[in-house]
Parts: sequence; structure tokens; C-alpha cells
Amino acid sequence: MARLRSWPSPAGIDVELPSGDAYLEPLAARVRAGELDESWVDRALLRVLRQ
Repeated sequence: MARLRSWPSPAGIDVELPSGDAYLEPLAARVRAGELDESWVDRALLRVLRQ
């Protein structure tokens, strides 16, 4: 469950609006630490751009 709190995409949340307070920093920290592959972020971005 902690994994879902720090990365919303498995829960179906690709966009966080408007402030980015809930996921932005924890997500960036996990990518920097190598705990989350940047390709997950890339895929979420592509889904948003295609909508």
C-alpha cells in the first residue's frame, strides 16, 4: 500500500492537479533513488498527452 501512496499510476492517477503537493516530491525522490524506473513516469506522461 505504501507503494501506491508514493506512486499514483498503479491506482490510475496519471495527473495531479493543480499543485502537485501529494505526489510530485515523493515521486521525484523515488526516481532519483532508483526505486522507481523513470519509464513509469514516461508512460504516464504519454497517456496524458494522448488524451
